[in-house]
Amino acid sequence: MGKVDSIISAVRDGNIKSTQMLFVKRTRTTYITYSPNMDETLRSELLDLIIENLSKKSETLDGEIIYNPCKSLHGKLSLCSHDYVGNYNEFVESLTNPLEELNTEDAGNLSFYCFICTIEYKGDTKAYYFIRRLLNYRTLQKRGFLGISVGNKYTKIDRAVLGIDSTIDLICTESEIIVLSHSSVEKVFRLNEALTAKADQILEYLKQSNKIENYDTFYGDCQTLAIKKRLAILSENQDLLNKVVQNIDAINQVIKSRRLGIQIKDGKLIYGGKEHLLDLLRILQDVFYTSEITRRKGVDE
Repeated sequence: MGKVDSIISAVRDGNIKSTQMLFVKRTRTTYITYSPNMDETLRSELLDLIIENLSKKSETLDGEIIYNPCKSLHGKLSLCSHDYVGNYNEFVESLTNPLEELNTEDAGNLSFYCFICTIEYKGDTKAYYFIRRLLNYRTLQKRGFLGISVGNKYTKIDRAVLGIDSTIDLICTESEIIVLSHSSVEKVFRLNEALTAKADQILEYLKQSNKIENYDTFYGDCQTLAIKKRLAILSENQDLLNKVVQNIDAINQVIKSRRLGIQIKDGKLIYGGKEHLLDLLRILQDVFYTSEITRRKGVDE
């Protein structure tokens, strides 16, 4: 049974102890959480819709993989640890001290909702955090207006409108984050800061290894978010990186067989500029391969 199916079973068959609906505004530096009063019947209805949607989603899933910030695989469920996103504890803490009042101005600037469901199931009590980015209508309200039609009368809605649906982006459990929408990890958490820290560690390691000639130029070319994501992946398998960096002869064979144009001199990789950056990162990630049967050469991105 997969992760999502286990949660569905717990909600359907367990004893629901409590539910809570929270709305969260994420800024560059903090979270602001609101807990307006939502009727219990409405919360129950929303939970039913969430489980219904998760059931449909589960039917399309085929296995689980570790979350990769550079890509997602269709039909695969991605998983990552709390520590990976960098500020998980800050996020959870913000949920414990919500503001009760949600005014019109704040409602138009919310980022996502977090529906917390605490369940007793098979002798254990667990809390699931269902997160969904909010559908707000700020753009439409700036360029036009929303209204409601009753009978033959159409009336303008002057207040901020929040669209709540049940297509969940993330599920946070006590041990991990289940990723159903790849881009939402960056939207909910300050993942970019965490990835930058991991990338900086790898860059410092490469500097100390003294295996890259023209390191300062290489360092400068690595300061985009896309490249930092690739470097962060290297931090997940430091042993592999160590073996690659120390195996210059094997690196030289890859460069020649793939005609990469990167030079090696005195045991160092000569970095010649951005035209070499992607191939150099691929070497460090050890993603060049040759298939066993047809000896087809490829790159496992």
